[in-house]
Amino acid sequence: MKQISKCLLAGLVLCCNPLQAQQDMAGVLKSIERNNRELQANREWTVAQKLDAQAGNNLEDPSVSYTHQYGNKEGLGIQGELIASQAFDFPSLYVQRNQWAKIKSEELDYRQTEKRQEILMEAQLICLDLVQLNRKRQLLEERRENAEQLSALYAQRLEKGDANILETNKIRLELLNIKTEARLTEAERTAKLQALAALNGGEAISFTDTAYRQAPELLSFEELKAEALAATTSLKALEQAQLAAQRYVGVSKAQGLPGFEVG
Repeated sequence: MKQISKCLLAGLVLCCNPLQAQQDMAGVLKSIERNNRELQANREWTVAQKLDAQAGNNLEDPSVSYTHQYGNKEGLGIQGELIASQAFDFPSLYVQRNQWAKIKSEELDYRQTEKRQEILMEAQLICLDLVQLNRKRQLLEERRENAEQLSALYAQRLEKGDANILETNKIRLELLNIKTEARLTEAERTAKLQALAALNGGEAISFTDTAYRQAPELLSFEELKAEALAATTSLKALEQAQLAAQRYVGVSKAQGLPGFEVG
């Protein structure tokens, strides 16, 4: 009954703290994409920049003015003039601004994707380091157990006179070296987990994988080159920035055209 209660309690803990449960690399990357504060701020900044680009093509606020006409005209009472007017830019300027805003929006999307790839790549490299450290810790644990058994065996043999002190000390030194290496490995592993938690918005992640994912079949150089160029968001962002700059030249020229005002 106690064992069942412990199992149920452990299940409830995992449900309440999903980030403490074991996750594979894909789960880790999804969690970081969702919780990373830099990505959250970048998404909000991108939305604000898009709205700012679109707001530049809105109509100006209408103006209202009132002019009192002085003089005493018998029977006419107090007279004045209320004027409401709306200013318009030349129609082609709105077209130029709209095209520029679309190109700028695409550039911002590429910039956001580039930042996302940068952070997720950093997280993936940390996960790969953790795979190596987890595997190393596992092997060191096996070596420690073997060394402890061998050390205990030689201690017994030393008492019986079947082994000398030199052999026994050599085994004890090997055991000490293994424990020291294990402590250093655990310290490095803890540092990597803390770096992963920092990318995850401060929330800890349990990652104990000891095997790398199977690598896909290698493509030819030309295929790799084409795939890399297609996936390089920084190049696409630069292309969109160049197009946006060229389009903005058209906006600047169109701003020199006369505007209209209707009242």
